[in-house]
Amino acid sequence: MSLRLRTLSVNPTSPANPENDTAGKQTRFDLGNGSEVLYVPRFLPSDKSWELFDYLDSHIPWTRPTIRVFGRSCVQPRDTCYVASAGLPDLVYSGYSPRAYLWDEFPPLKEILEMVHKALPGNRFNSLLLNRYKGGNDYVGWHSDDEKLYGSAPEIASVSFGCEREFFLKKKPSKISHDSFEQLFEPMASLQAREQGRTLIQISDHSC
Repeated sequence: MSLRLRTLSVNPTSPANPENDTAGKQTRFDLGNGSEVLYVPRFLPSDKSWELFDYLDSHIPWTRPTIRVFGRSCVQPRDTCYVASAGLPDLVYSGYSPRAYLWDEFPPLKEILEMVHKALPGNRFNSLLLNRYKGGNDYVGWHSDDEKLYGSAPEIASVSFGCEREFFLKKKPSKISHDSFEQLFEPMASLQAREQGRTLIQISDHSC
């Protein structure tokens, strides 16, 4: 399974209507072969979401590294920061190994982690790759989150802050077939996180 995130062109500074700050209803999508997506809009109250957004924007040591894609060097089209539990193997992607900060260095990140664990009982996440998209030209391309660090059946939780964004999923091509990518499901080939900064998406991929 591959995924991509694209920021939509909307105003990121206008908080949502506080009257809609009720907890979002969880929606589960079965992708087949043991894979599924759990979609939780309004994961956080609006005021809490914007408080965390301001912290992330101003207190995280963001970096925009040079990576290698298809054998060529390029500047990564987004800002990132990596946080992980002590003792984990190094994360390496696209020829780049980010510095691993500890959770205790950023207490609000631990708070977000605890809220995710509360919303997803039975899950325990041990690392966090933050991505900051400054505008419509920043993005993360198609990727699989299949690094050995995550094991053979990874579970990924994505929490969105700020403006709206589209969350795309598609099936990886077969190692035998060279046909074009097949969409995993219809019509939800595109999940749109339309609640500004308050959406939680969990991906459980057991199809590899």
